[in-house]
Amino acid sequence: MVLKERIKSKTEIFDNKRSKTFFECGIYFVLGFLMSITSVRNSLHPFGISLISVSKNKNILFSFLGSVLGYLLTGLNIGFARYFASAILALIGAAAAELFELNERPAFPMTVAFLSDFSSGFIVDFRLASVYFQYIITLCEAVLCAVGAFFFYKSINSGYRRIRFRALPFDDTCCIIISFSILLMNLSSLYIGRICPARAAACAVILLSLITSNINWGIMLTLSLGFSFSISEKGSLFVLGAFMFSYFVARMFYSYSKPSSGIAFASVIGFFSVISDSTIAVSLFFEAVIGALIFLLMPSKICEKIEGLNINSAPSDSSLRQSLVLKLRFASTAMAAISESVEEVRERINEITRNENEIKRMNISEEEYIRREIVLEKTNQIRMVASDQFFSIADMLEDLAFEFDEAEKFDCASADRIRKLL
Repeated sequence: MVLKERIKSKTEIFDNKRSKTFFECGIYFVLGFLMSITSVRNSLHPFGISLISVSKNKNILFSFLGSVLGYLLTGLNIGFARYFASAILALIGAAAAELFELNERPAFPMTVAFLSDFSSGFIVDFRLASVYFQYIITLCEAVLCAVGAFFFYKSINSGYRRIRFRALPFDDTCCIIISFSILLMNLSSLYIGRICPARAAACAVILLSLITSNINWGIMLTLSLGFSFSISEKGSLFVLGAFMFSYFVARMFYSYSKPSSGIAFASVIGFFSVISDSTIAVSLFFEAVIGALIFLLMPSKICEKIEGLNINSAPSDSSLRQSLVLKLRFASTAMAAISESVEEVRERINEITRNENEIKRMNISEEEYIRREIVLEKTNQIRMVASDQFFSIADMLEDLAFEFDEAEKFDCASADRIRKLL
């Protein structure tokens, strides 16, 4: 009965790993599709190439297929041929990086992204006898492709799987936020009348960042959202400056009252809309008003939770504890990998030994054959016990990391309550 339960647990672990792999591949396929349809200035699509360049293992193929599908939506034209060639080059570069272990640092994926995008664009411009300004645009697109590869690489390889998001280093947090901001560029083309819901939501998020005590978090969020909406379409370059200046003015007024900060934010956006000749200027003002209303009508419980986040401003003892949590989870993962290796070796040795016994069965006595089978079964049980011990140690380390993490949450919450009382 115990053996059956063990086999069942091993089967469940295998099924969970397989479903997790399928889910991750599906995520990369969807991301490849979304990044490839993300446009810069309504005509450039560099970020699908960026994602392919930083992908790893099986995800390379799925991000490639998703990107090609997204580029295919533009039609079978010279633009699709150009980006399809870039995707092929990025696929080859990512596969070479995986084969020769060249993706330990972001330099190689960035180089792959730059060369893949620039080479195909240069050939197309040369064949069409384009003017020199088009070559400059192609170069800028290749640089943007490399920059996107850097942000995607840092986001994928950050430690968000082992430690909480609020405990990540500031540069990793910036890269993750910028990557999501690039993904939001797809929503900038969706309008309800003359209102873009994505920009209205961005204004609300920028104002909600005033609740946190960390100004670095607000600046990073404002710059990321402003950058993504500034390059999404023509005539929107002023959005970055409008968001940034409005955030600083709103933060100054937030010390007086919450409504005054919302009014100040919408007023500054209105000033930028008046002096701008862009077609989205009036829309941006109304979107800022909607964002300010969302900010002012936000329930107090949600505001308290946002204030309790206090992202990237934890004290030094908190970061040390998170470092311990990171090490414990890494050791737990290593122990689980050792247990899986022991299990695979056990199954392989068992298969080889049984085949040898079957081959030699005609030349040995029945008693000798039974004795070898008994020895093999006992050896299998010993190896299975060793494998289970490694699994048990891995579970203990994971539980210990979880307890440290929960203790830190409790200490931070208690410290915040005491700070408010004082």
